[in-house]
Amino acid sequence: MKPTGSGSRSADAIVVLAGRPERKVYGVELWSAGVAPTLVLSIARFEWRTLPSLGLPDDGGLAGLVAQTPPRLRHFLLVLDASGARAEWMPRGRLGTWSEALGAARLARARGWRSLVVVTSAMHAPRARLAFRRALAGTGASVRVVAVPDERSSIRRSGWWRDPWSRKVVLGEWLKLPAYWLLARGGRPPSVAPRS
Repeated sequence: MKPTGSGSRSADAIVVLAGRPERKVYGVELWSAGVAPTLVLSIARFEWRTLPSLGLPDDGGLAGLVAQTPPRLRHFLLVLDASGARAEWMPRGRLGTWSEALGAARLARARGWRSLVVVTSAMHAPRARLAFRRALAGTGASVRVVAVPDERSSIRRSGWWRDPWSRKVVLGEWLKLPAYWLLARGGRPPSVAPRS
């Protein structure tokens, strides 16, 4: 998806998954271009440190949440729209992408969103698509998963096998995808543990 001109809205919200920093940069660009009025950033354990580099108008109280949350429980959603920014803690289970999909589905239900654009990496897109479609089942909301353009991605489609880290990520996705497919076919996605 290429950023489009202002006013060419194509979704109710953009949800950017935690992980590689280029995901958030690309998601902010899409939001700034008017693809959706709301931006949701999924922020994992240490990602909050890089938030200032995105040039967002406000952290929505994220710094305060980080200070009061033990590192092992640090996963947050930062929601930005015309009314401002709001950060909230996000329950996270063993399956991080499922947890993100459930968090986004909760927001979609509460806010009446009918369409989401989910931003992630190309290698992660099939698994994200499975998780979000399952989590949004019954809401009537549609989801479109968009990958960061290959030339801007830390893992490129061509030559990924030459880099040991890229190989590890891609092979990991190949192992996780069938498990997510089985979970998606088997009924409800795994729930997430309450905050302790």
